[in-house]
Order: sequence, then structure tokens, then C-alpha cells
Amino acid sequence: ILYQQVITATGHQLTHWVKLDADNLYRRSCINCDYAEEKAMKPSDFAAKEGSCGMGLTWRYENGVLTISGEGFMDGYSDRWPAPWYEYSAVIHTVILPEGLQYISEYAFAGFIGLQQITIPDAVTGIGYCAFEGCTSLTGIVIPNQVISIDNEAFSRCTSLQKVTIGSGVRNIWLDAFTGCSALESITFLGNMPFMEEAFRGLSITIYYPAGDPSWDIANIFLLEADVIWIAV
Repeated sequence: ILYQQVITATGHQLTHWVKLDADNLYRRSCINCDYAEEKAMKPSDFAAKEGSCGMGLTWRYENGVLTISGEGFMDGYSDRWPAPWYEYSAVIHTVILPEGLQYISEYAFAGFIGLQQITIPDAVTGIGYCAFEGCTSLTGIVIPNQVISIDNEAFSRCTSLQKVTIGSGVRNIWLDAFTGCSALESITFLGNMPFMEEAFRGLSITIYYPAGDPSWDIANIFLLEADVIWIAV
């Protein structure tokens, strides 16, 4: 027999929206209980809106397009405190980033299920935790040479992602950065071998790396947890 206890409510923690059919019907569910909701949405359902997203950065949503302007570092976000444009994540099909953007923050574009392509500006030096997690329509990505670090789960569960190019400046690719990218076929590295901590766990991929670069010692790579074909080019 136990004394009466007060248990703190966990609240709903909802998954990203998933598109159910061609009529723009979407569904998301709670990972803590059996709650779920369905909603018909299209870009024009949402009024244009804008705001700030960092020191020197602003954002604007209009008809399926998210435009970020200015220069500097994004504010940080999380699954509990999402980006201010997250309510449009299911219907955004285009993201325009400014040349002066220096960092793509945590959860910045997580769950953008309609995003097929994005150009990361050359000035970006880092890609944060879960920045593009669950972008299930994204087919390819090029990481610019200025990027130093790709954080944990940055591109995880991007299930349509097929090809990735890693710029010459990347030094760290952290845990599960590309885990769950079930369609991923090849990764091309342009520079020295970075530290990779189970970044491609569970995948079967071909990795192209610079021939004659002494930093690429395949014998020293033991943290990938992936089935890899290595090709020097």
C-alpha cells in the first residue's frame, strides 16, 4: 500500500508531421501516450509572418517559402522550444538562407518534410544538433568548406537523402549525424579525414576520399558502425 502520490504530467511530446495523402492531410502523434491529431494543410492556409531569429538575423514565412535575412548566428532551439517557424514545417517547400549566415542552430529545420533542396551558405561554420533531422524529402546536400563540425543527428532520418558532399574544412562528424538516411548511397569527402563517431551507423554506403591524402588511413577508422566501400579518387 502506497501513500497517495502526485505525478507530474509529462505533457504531449509530438512527432513531426507526416503527410498521409495527396489531399494535404497530415498526421502527428505523441511519443508519451496514444494521442494523435490529423489536419489538412497547404501553404496558403498560413498568413505571412516575420520576426527575429538571432542577433542580426530576421525571418519571414510566406506561401511555403521561409526566407532568412541578415548575418550572424541563429538563436538556439530544441524539441521543447522549437524555431519560431516550426508551425509551418509541414508546408515549407523552400528555404532561402543569407550569405552572411554563420551557424545553423539546433533543430532549425527539423521536420521540414517538404524540403527537397537547400543551399548552405559558404560562411556557415557549423551545423547544429538535429538541424535537418526528419527532412524526409531532402535528396542531396553539399557541406561548404568553411563548416568545421556537423553535430549529432544533424541529418538523421532524412530518408530520401542519396548523395552528400563534405567540404574540405570539416573536422568532426558526430554521433548519428546521418543515421536513418536509408536511401543514402554515397558520400564524397573533399579534404582531410575528419573524426567520425558512428556518424553513419547502420548504413551501407560508398565513401569517396582524396587519393594521396596521408590523413586518410582507413585502418584507423573504427567508429563508423557502417558497411562501407572505400574508393580513393
